[in-house]
Formats: sequence, structure tokens, C-alpha cells
Amino acid sequence: PRPVSTVKKLNRSKLTQKLAQSLGCVDLHFHGAFGIDLMNANESRMNELSDLLWKQGVAAICPTTLSG
Repeated sequence: PRPVSTVKKLNRSKLTQKLAQSLGCVDLHFHGAFGIDLMNANESRMNELSDLLWKQGVAAICPTTLSG
């Protein structure tokens, strides 16, 4: 996920169209983040990852595995 500091704030005075509000973004190709790999994460680590992603604005992921 993108660090919060890099997300630009909306200048509401310049908006000319209505905007839709979203719960959060959906990552459609996700292997892991924050040092947590989906291929070997246990339930506890998956819950930790979910919490960390939510704090970054990610509402859902589509888990992607690796084949070797």
C-alpha cells in the first residue's frame, strides 16, 4: 500500500463533479506486505496483515500464490 504521506488531499473548492465514496481500495494481485508472505503466513499473521492493510486503506485483497 501507498504510505499515507504520499496520498494527496482533495481540494474541495476545485471540485466540479460529485465523487463516490469508497470503503477502501481492493488489491487484485497480492502476495503479501509488511514482511508477511501469504504463502507461509499462519492465521495469526494473516489477522495482523489484515489489520495493517486496513490502516493503510486497503479494504480487500485477492491473494496470489507462487508456483515453483
